[in-house]
Order: sequence, then C-alpha cells, then structure tokens
Amino acid sequence: MRHICLVISVLFLGCAGSGDEMVDKRQENTAPGLRSQVTVDRDHVAAGETLVVNLSVTNEREVAQFVQFTSGCLYGFGIWHEDGELVAPPPLMCTMNAPVVEYGPGEIVAREFKWTWDGRSPAPGVYSLKAGLGPRGERDSSAAVEIRLGVQ
Repeated sequence: MRHICLVISVLFLGCAGSGDEMVDKRQENTAPGLRSQVTVDRDHVAAGETLVVNLSVTNEREVAQFVQFTSGCLYGFGIWHEDGELVAPPPLMCTMNAPVVEYGPGEIVAREFKWTWDGRSPAPGVYSLKAGLGPRGERDSSAAVEIRLGVQ
C-alpha cells in the first residue's frame, strides 16, 4: 500500500511541475496582440428596456496568443460612472476554474450580453460601457461606448 501511495505522489508532483512550466511559457505571450471591440444595439436605454452588448476579441497576430484567466468568467462588460465607479451589472458568480485560453492566429471570438435597466439603479444619467476579458471586461477592455440611461 505504501508503494502505491508513493507512486501516486510522484505522478502528481511530476504533473504539477510540467503544468507550471507550460503556464509560465504561455504568460510571456499574452494580450498585446488581442483587440477588443464593443457595440451596443442602442445608446439610449429607457426603464424596462434591454441593452444588447456585442463583444469581439480578435487575435491580430500571426501566432497564437495565450491568456491566463483568474476565474471561469472569461468575458464580460461593465457600466461605469464618470467618477470611475462600476455601477452595473451586479457581480457575477464565477467558477474558481482559471483556464489558459489559446487564441489562434487571426481568430475572432464573439460574445453577446443582455442587461435590462430597471429605471432606478443605476440612476438615470450618462455612463461609459466597456467590454472585454474578465467578468466586467476590466482586463484588456474595449474603448468605452457612451450610453444614456433614461435621458435623451
């Protein structure tokens, strides 16, 4: 029985070591060649209306790009107040899974998000919306798109 435990321990240590080396290599070749773009179906959102956010992430390089994520929420968007405060959507429930994602040469990944404004929170006003990598698009995000909640 002791021999079986020893063999299993050695196998797990060997796997862990080779996995760490692979992640370190991949992290050297991340995000500079990725471009995030966001579009919305409307720039004015009335109470009860749903905003559709479209994100595309493009690998502009001729080689694969590898990105190490910190959770299972790979893509997302956030709505920001002019003072820099994140005001919507509510926090996501993300898995603890932290994958390394490969973006092939020229690969385009498209995602769609939907958010319905309740007319109260955040308060009516002008906000910036960004989308990109990470649960709120906070990592390698697109240029901001201005949206108006309840105002013309």
